[in-house]
Amino acid sequence: MRTIAGSNIVRILYFFDKGRLIIATNGLIKKSRKTSRREIDLAKRRRKDYFERKAAGTYE
Repeated sequence: MRTIAGSNIVRILYFFDKGRLIIATNGLIKKSRKTSRREIDLAKRRRKDYFERKAAGTYE
């Protein structure tokens, strides 16, 4: 998701759970054209963690 806040472009990385629930993993202010690999990897780790904890019944 992308939005503009003042003169900054803000990007929010997210995923869907069961097609209806949106889980936001992280947000960043864009300073270059490409989203950094570090931010993408962080979002992927958080997605994996979410589904692992959900399956184990330990998600808070």
